[in-house]
Amino acid sequence: MFYIKRTLLLAIMAFIASCSGGGGGSVPVSGSIVKGPVNGATVNIYAINADGSRGVLQTTVATDVSGNWNAKVTVFPFEAVALGGTYNDESSGVATTLSGSGISAIVPSGRTNIIVTPLTSAMADRAKKLAANGSALMQAITTSETETTAALGFNPASVIVPDPLNVPVNATPQEKAYAKILLGVSELVNKDPALAAAKATGSLAAIMAVAADMLDGKLNSQDLNGNAINVTGNTPVPLPVLGASGVSVVDTAATTLVTNKNLPNLATTTITSTPTPTQTSNWGGFNWDGATWN
Repeated sequence: MFYIKRTLLLAIMAFIASCSGGGGGSVPVSGSIVKGPVNGATVNIYAINADGSRGVLQTTVATDVSGNWNAKVTVFPFEAVALGGTYNDESSGVATTLSGSGISAIVPSGRTNIIVTPLTSAMADRAKKLAANGSALMQAITTSETETTAALGFNPASVIVPDPLNVPVNATPQEKAYAKILLGVSELVNKDPALAAAKATGSLAAIMAVAADMLDGKLNSQDLNGNAINVTGNTPVPLPVLGASGVSVVDTAATTLVTNKNLPNLATTTITSTPTPTQTSNWGGFNWDGATWN
């Protein structure tokens, strides 16, 4: 009988610990889904296992017309995954469904204002890969954010980007740079002939692959460990080299869009980067279909 009671007590304690996740009970959080604001997306919030894999679904909410959502969570860190819904592509203006595996962000303890974009998706996958290869989960999240901040000059997981086509005059320099990156990536995928084959697999998949390539501050078609980035459809398509030493091609594309769409609040913003040296590892290549490392 003592053994049964003791086992039951331990199980209850483990359950309480797993629910708290360091967050101290139910915590209200709010967020925005931006690939252009995504209206009517489903946002699934998952616990994250120690190895970076996706855990138990905690709750599901929907975004409003501006891409905003609110929820209560009981576990930190967690992953917010946005699926479905529609957005107007910044470059083409075409109403587009947030298809495939959607976009996501991994949220560490203490962060209650959340942004989900193609850049945060790439950062989430970077953190998952680090955790899967032996890093402690919180350290993996911190490393991913620190690396990207060093390369781009701001943290895409904590800077709340406004609608790239409606950036307010009082937006911070980091918010403006973030918005201009999203504009530039969209314009590149839609207009650069070098990305035609990648776009043919799906414009969102191509956008996500370019975003993943930017995390090291250069567009050399490789991740931070020197592995090739592919856009996967029916057949993997290698992402071409767009800027082996930087991201100026994104700034050029975005500047064209800023001029064509008359976006004066971004007219003086320049996208810069500090390229990160390639690290060494025995990881496999990186295939981007919105979700998978290989």
